[in-house]
Amino acid sequence: MKTLLYPVLLIVIIFLLQLFLPWWILAVICFAAAYLYKPGFWLSFASAFIAGFTVWFIKSWLSDSDGHVAMLTGNILGGLSPISVLLLTGFTGALTGGLSGLSGQMINELTINKKLL
Repeated sequence: MKTLLYPVLLIVIIFLLQLFLPWWILAVICFAAAYLYKPGFWLSFASAFIAGFTVWFIKSWLSDSDGHVAMLTGNILGGLSPISVLLLTGFTGALTGGLSGLSGQMINELTINKKLL
C-alpha cells in the first residue's frame, strides 16, 4: 500500500502546487518527498519519474486544447507531431522529477544513514 500511495501523493501535491508556484517546484517536491519518505533508490526514482511525466503531460495537454501551440512547436523541432511534443514535455518533467527524487534519496542515505549503495 505504501508503494502505491507514494506516486499518487506526489502527483496530487505537484499538480496542486504548480497551479501557483513556478515549474521547478516539481524538483523541490520530489526531492523533499524522497528525503522524508525514504522509499528506496528504485522507488524514489520511478515514482517521481511517473509523477513528473503524468503532471506535465496532463497540464500541457489541458493548456493546449486546440493543438496549435504543439503543432507550431513540432514544426520548429523538425516536423514533430503534436502528440510527440506533448510526450517530449512529459518526458522533460519526468527526468526532472526522477532525478530529483533519486537525489533526495541519496542525500538521505549520505546524511542520515552515513552510507550510499
